This record gives sequence, structure tokens and C-alpha cells, in this order.
Amino acid sequence: MDPTTRVLTPEESDAWRTEVQRRWGVDGAGVWHPMLGAEVPPDVLVLNESMWDGQGAAEVRRILRSLGRTHVVELRETGDVDCLLEVDDEFAPAYTGAEGIWTDEHHDWIAYASHEWTVAFGGTLATHLRAWPGVVGREWRSW
Repeated sequence: MDPTTRVLTPEESDAWRTEVQRRWGVDGAGVWHPMLGAEVPPDVLVLNESMWDGQGAAEVRRILRSLGRTHVVELRETGDVDCLLEVDDEFAPAYTGAEGIWTDEHHDWIAYASHEWTVAFGGTLATHLRAWPGVVGREWRSW
């Protein structure tokens, strides 16, 4: 694990999970759009995982840094390694064998990576990513 990563206590993890459920409608299993089965709301941007080819991860980091964000919380479906990460050159919300949710203390954005090779963004991050030319052609098409 990166030395700048801090593993959350079980209490911290529970509090973060409760908040993303309340704020973003993440279900109790840690699932979000497009995996909820409901129609994806217009303020949620779902991209296919090919967004990480090229500059996708760098753009996410650039946007977060431009918003003054230096740390994000990562919640994985397994629940055993939830942590606080720095927004550094390695940070990229992506599926790693466990679905993941990312947000920060402002709760004005969310990212969710699923086993269906999608990455969904909500809030401020979705708004900024829609303006990025690299998003063209990477939008997820519903089943």
C-alpha cells in the first residue's frame, strides 16, 4: 500500500458508506449507476472503462486538483480495505476486481467503477468531465 494511503477504521468506513447511501443513493451493497437497475439520471455521466486509455485518469485528477481537492475516500465492495488516498499521479477510480466508490469530504461528487467495465461520475466531477473533449465516444450505452 502506498505510504500516503490511510486505511479507515471500521467506524469511519461505516460513516462514509452511510453518507454515500444518503447523498447519492448507493445501495447497501455499495452499488451505484448503471448497476442499480433504475434509469440513469441525466446528471450522472457513465463512461466505458476505455476512458482510462490516454488521459482519462489525468483529467480526473486535474479536475479534482482544480477544485482544491487533495484527498479522496475509496470504498471497495469487499469493505476490508476502505481508505483515504491522496489525489496523486497514481489515483484513478477503476475496477480492480472489486467495485469501488470514491468521494471526498465535500460530498459534491462521486465516482463508481463496476465489474461491467463502466465508470460513473456524479455531481461536480460529472459536470466538469462533460466539458472534456476526451469524453466523446466513451459514453456508456445502456443494455
